[in-house]
Amino acid sequence: MLYEVATGKRAFEGKSQISVASAILEKDPEPISATKPLTPAALDYLVATCLVKDREERLQSAHDVRLQLEGISLFSSSAAAITATRPSRRRRVGLLLGSVALLLAGAGITYWLHPGSSPAPSVRSYIPPPPGTTFTLSGLEIGPVAVSPDGKTLAFSAVDEQGVTKLWLRPLNAQQATALPGTEDASKPFWSPDAQYLGFVADGKLKKVSASGGNSQILADGVASESGGGTWNADGTILFCKERSGAIYRVPASGGEVSPATKLKETEHSHDEPFFLPDGKHFLYASTGSNYSREIKVGELGKPEQDGVAVVPGQMPQFASGRLLFSRDGHVMAQAFDTASWKVSG
Repeated sequence: MLYEVATGKRAFEGKSQISVASAILEKDPEPISATKPLTPAALDYLVATCLVKDREERLQSAHDVRLQLEGISLFSSSAAAITATRPSRRRRVGLLLGSVALLLAGAGITYWLHPGSSPAPSVRSYIPPPPGTTFTLSGLEIGPVAVSPDGKTLAFSAVDEQGVTKLWLRPLNAQQATALPGTEDASKPFWSPDAQYLGFVADGKLKKVSASGGNSQILADGVASESGGGTWNADGTILFCKERSGAIYRVPASGGEVSPATKLKETEHSHDEPFFLPDGKHFLYASTGSNYSREIKVGELGKPEQDGVAVVPGQMPQFASGRLLFSRDGHVMAQAFDTASWKVSG
């Protein structure tokens, strides 16, 4: 039904019931993207999965299909669709995540590397996972892919064929990514301001490691793998989340005492996704209300009791070139942002 809605023709056709049944058993329909080139890769993948011959490889319920369609509606991209063949499940996940997660990262790199210049054409890139790996998958969430402050390197988690997850670095001027030793079970990578270190979560701990390799250092315990990311300022303060539902905490990048950086109000469910502003004193974060609405706020170091300044509805806040970048209703948004008044415009 999904195939027919998308293409206007049946997935399996024949002149009789017997020929149709034979086609169902023996043939694969051509990808939707062959007829509709602008089809999101994720939709091609979803329909191909629903039509896999092996029932164990198919989605198990219409509820699962609905969840996938909702995810596609939020994260769809007009990038060239991947070919909907029948590779292994691990390979299919890698193709899907590669065409969605890192493609989106590549699309924004041009803007980040040319602040203040005239608008450049949008660049869309397909960056596959390293050979023998797939990008880390957690529910419907992927990544995040962390772009280094100097704009030269991507950091991401990938899992190999033995199920071991590590951090990988991919210089944008290189063809291959390299794994960072000692980063097993790593997720949620974020860079130091000088691009020399990476913070990450692994084994229930917040850690850091040199981007050139070496032993990792434990900075904090009791950190959930699904926590809401971290950020690092030039003064050596790291903000991070211990869990998905809770406040934001701070710890010195050299290690030391962990203390709260924000405090939840009675009407708030969680604070997460912190991102330092250029002054290193204030930071953006996403607040989730008790009704699960999402709002971007500005907090200040050393004032955890102070309620954050509300800026705009949305989530995943970042700041670059005088603009607030954020996600809202499935779109990546940008607005001029005054870091003196905390007001957006335009």
